Amino acid sequence: MQFSFFSALGSILADSGFAAFLEDPRSLIMILISFVLLYLGIGKRFEPLLLIPIAFGMLLANFPLTGLLNAPVDGSSPGMLWVFYQGVQHAIYPSIIFLGIGAMTDFGPLIARPSSLLLGAAAQLGIFSAFLLALALGFPSAVAAAIAIIGGADGPPSLSHPVLQRIIFRRSPLRHIPTWRSFRSSSRRSCVC
Repeated sequence: MQFSFFSALGSILADSGFAAFLEDPRSLIMILISFVLLYLGIGKRFEPLLLIPIAFGMLLANFPLTGLLNAPVDGSSPGMLWVFYQGVQHAIYPSIIFLGIGAMTDFGPLIARPSSLLLGAAAQLGIFSAFLLALALGFPSAVAAAIAIIGGADGPPSLSHPVLQRIIFRRSPLRHIPTWRSFRSSSRRSCVC
């Protein structure tokens, strides 16, 4: 029997996950996107608590022919990600995640300026009023909840940041909209709040 390097290499590639990339390139695209998210989370430190787990999960879930997502069948062992998914399916992980994020919250700025509590209260009021308005307009409760959360406190306050304004609204017709910083006066700084 004669050994051929190229035939051995070809059989290895045909039996591995690399051949599955050619059959369905969507998983390769998702793996590349996960590498970009890992770079942004680790290298650029953009929301690392969110991007790193999301990217790592994308990376694991898109490896072809691994069986990581397989459920147990007839006494066989389940895939690792199927076991992890049970925590998602039974709503265990969101409680742990939000408990951890709450424990990491820095209350220093709130203690230094208690009046900033009003901004958080206004954001919650906006969420609830958007939810009730969506219900009044006839949306189902799940859709109304999605509408209310999308309009929450994350988007508008971040758009009022001056650096983001220069990036986002540079060539936009919305660039002349005044923001909270425009209304701030020097007399407010002397106020004891």
